[in-house]
Amino acid sequence: MLELIEVKEFSGEVRPMKMPQNETIVLDVAGNTCAVWTDIPDHFEVLQSLGFVRSDDRWMRQIADATDRLRLIQVLIEMKALFSAGRDWSPQELVNHFRETGAISGAYRSISWQASDHYLIEENQ
Repeated sequence: MLELIEVKEFSGEVRPMKMPQNETIVLDVAGNTCAVWTDIPDHFEVLQSLGFVRSDDRWMRQIADATDRLRLIQVLIEMKALFSAGRDWSPQELVNHFRETGAISGAYRSISWQASDHYLIEENQ
């Protein structure tokens, strides 16, 4: 079954995007709230243990401070989550920033959409 969710782009436009199956996607981690989408039942329990609450088709959690944000990103990388690409501090840009500063090392995965029904998943070394 094709799963579509509405994703607010950094331009402010909201549109439905095709989501890959058996994946966890970080939609936002730059602001005060971390937003994650997943269809993996085993990840539901992990997200709940981290303080995430289900809200419609997403899991949401407040971010306390920079240390909390970094810890969340590290756990999400360990979960093999996909970090959404985009502009203006997208999840992927934030991970790249932490890698440049040395706060995070190692590979992570990202996702970008070329169209609402076409995405690209990349392994970033």
